[in-house]
Parts: sequence; C-alpha cells; structure tokens
Amino acid sequence: MDFTMRVWAKKEHYWDVFFDLQELVKKRFDQEGIEIPYNKLDVYCKTTGE
Repeated sequence: MDFTMRVWAKKEHYWDVFFDLQELVKKRFDQEGIEIPYNKLDVYCKTTGE
C-alpha cells in the first residue's frame, strides 16, 4: 500500500513538518495495531572449520 499526504508548510518548517507527520502516523498506527509489512532477509553463515 502506498499512502500520499500533501500538506502546506512554510519552507523553513518543511523538515520539521515532514518528520513530525511521519512520527505521528507511526504512533497512531501502533495505537490501532496496524503493522507495516516489510521485506526481511535472514542470512546465516556456516563455517567449515578449515
């Protein structure tokens, strides 16, 4: 799923708004029990004892 959010902010506040919104959305998702799936790769290294 892709979500797009567009808001207006003064250019000097852009990064504060950008990161604050990401944090607020993540916290709300956590409160509602919404998990965001992501690709995961487990790598195991086995030595041959040589």
